[in-house]
Amino acid sequence: MTDALERASWPIERVHEAMAALASRAGLAQDPLPHGIVVPSRARLVGRAVDRWLERVADVLRIDAESVDARYPETARMLASVAPAIVSIDEHEHRWLAVIRREGDRLRVLLPDDETRTFHIEEVRARVAGEFDALGDQLVDGLLESANVTARSGSRARRALRDRLVAHAHVRRAFMIRAHPSAPLRTLVRDARLVAPLVSLLLAHVLGSIALVLAWVALGSGVLGGRVDPGWLTAAALLALTRVPLRAAAATAQGRFAIRCARLLKQRLLWGALRIDRDAIRREGAGQLLARVLESEAVESLALDGGVASALALVELAVAAVVLALGGAYPLLAAMGVVIVVGAVAIGRFVRRRRAWIDARIGLTHDLVEHMVGHRTRLAQEPSDRWHEEEDVALGAAMSLARSSDAAELPLRVLSRAYLVLAIAALAHPFIVGASQTSLAVAVFGALLAQRALAALGSGVEQLARAAIGADRLAVLLRAGETRGAPGDPSLAIAPENVDGADVATLEVRGATLRYEGRLEPALQHATLRIAANDRILCVGPSGGGKSTLAQLLAAVRRPSAGLVLCHGLDTKTLGEDEWRRRVALVPQFHDNHVFAGTLGFNLLLGDRWPATGADLARAEEVCRALGLGSLIDRMPAGLMQQVGDSGWQLSHGERSRVFLARALLAQSARVLVLDESFGALDPETLEHCVHATLERAPAVMVIAHP
Repeated sequence: MTDALERASWPIERVHEAMAALASRAGLAQDPLPHGIVVPSRARLVGRAVDRWLERVADVLRIDAESVDARYPETARMLASVAPAIVSIDEHEHRWLAVIRREGDRLRVLLPDDETRTFHIEEVRARVAGEFDALGDQLVDGLLESANVTARSGSRARRALRDRLVAHAHVRRAFMIRAHPSAPLRTLVRDARLVAPLVSLLLAHVLGSIALVLAWVALGSGVLGGRVDPGWLTAAALLALTRVPLRAAAATAQGRFAIRCARLLKQRLLWGALRIDRDAIRREGAGQLLARVLESEAVESLALDGGVASALALVELAVAAVVLALGGAYPLLAAMGVVIVVGAVAIGRFVRRRRAWIDARIGLTHDLVEHMVGHRTRLAQEPSDRWHEEEDVALGAAMSLARSSDAAELPLRVLSRAYLVLAIAALAHPFIVGASQTSLAVAVFGALLAQRALAALGSGVEQLARAAIGADRLAVLLRAGETRGAPGDPSLAIAPENVDGADVATLEVRGATLRYEGRLEPALQHATLRIAANDRILCVGPSGGGKSTLAQLLAAVRRPSAGLVLCHGLDTKTLGEDEWRRRVALVPQFHDNHVFAGTLGFNLLLGDRWPATGADLARAEEVCRALGLGSLIDRMPAGLMQQVGDSGWQLSHGERSRVFLARALLAQSARVLVLDESFGALDPETLEHCVHATLERAPAVMVIAHP
């Protein structure tokens, strides 16, 4: 390591300070780093412990720290695009660079003394990937020597060969500092860099409109003067051609703006879907949720298209107003104002009717899904002549609302044409009395420009109105997307080695009571439980007795209405939700668990680490075979890399149950496993194997079952 990079790097014990400083400089940190934070020793900050430590620090700062790495040939590209970020520059991850931003072919780095300095990207790359450079050079030398070929040191051919030989090696890691999806909107907009492409788009459109006006002036100056001047014609042609690159620049900026906006919206909706109250999801049903998903796609496209179209139309409308004012066409300006006022009234009427139709459409989607799910019940319990009565009534009402909405939309479509009619009527008097050709030409051009802008504005505002209505239906997700769980103390993310040997219980419930919203009777009352390391507990009770509620309390899925639930003597607020769930693995009932579209290995290691190493996959296969899934893996052509889920290899009920169990057993950080009826779908022989494998591997386990 060079002396300059040595002085610029941060020790692992202060890397959380570097992260906080970078987040503050970028305007991303919503909360300051607490004073007196306990920093784990360097001996404990090794491997995955570094990830947990930095992720918890990011939670405290209310930012997102995403761990990334790159293959050897992509190191320079990664360094050029990762800022703001902290980058590991030594083999043991004891030294880190705090990269503020890229400046051409250099990186601006924050020093521990709060000064900044730039380093060439290649200089940083050579330090980050130095050991792989040496390894690649050794391999290249051996290969060239065996082939009796010489290559000049540093030649492009030699570098290309080195990149190929160590192409699959992963170099040092980096943590990108980004705004969290729950951050305020202004923070997300700044982090997504939306302002630059939007300004570029508007500027290109304004310049294009000005070029169009000047081309009209250049052309009209000669034609209206009764002569054809080659100079004016050339100027008009050049101005018209100028609009081509401006239009291309506007399209590029619009594409960047749309992609970044869509990414921001999707991140917020996804986070909201992960944070939404589970009881609210249950109350709505599958049909309502599907309708929300469909509505989110419509909101994205309508908001982006309508917003951009409206903004550009307003720019063009402003240019048209300036042209009309300069030409003295004040009646046309007044007509434009009248049309805008009438359009505003029409928009309000359209929104009211469109909202009613969308509500009916969502109801139709919900009813369709629910009836499809309950189709067999309907066949058995209802006469055939009444199967579709409800659908016919609902469809008729929706059709009526659709016609009403279409009728309200019609004025928005014809307003621009109405303005053109008014403009022609206003131009009739100047034309009859013999006004100057120049003023008439300016008025006609301004009227045509205004008519085109009003047409685009009407279409854009109509799309925005539809997007706003759809956004109302997504309000529950957007509000949930503004929330975050308790971050906890970052130092607790790295538990002491003897945590399970302490006198403090791994899990403890003290007089916990939980009452569901809208119910008078509590689902669980004055519950007390203590689970220590290596305990094996069987919880048996009748249906509705509160067994699953207790399991959810233990896993911090729910909070008690009264009483305490502690993990290693700490509550959820102190330990943090993520760290709690890292220590307590819950396998919920079958209908609350899922096999995701992906490989079997991904589904197994979802609670541990992905992408997986070869050792991780070997460990996953060993657990699967212990649970009796060996024959399943042998049947799959791709083994653990076989696609499963709705679009992949179909798993039986019992196979799914064992996949869920294996997922919990493979979570190495879990100190307690809570199994909610996980063995109910297994035959006696398989049950015996699974119970034995679970008891052999689980540090502590509580099994919930029916008597």
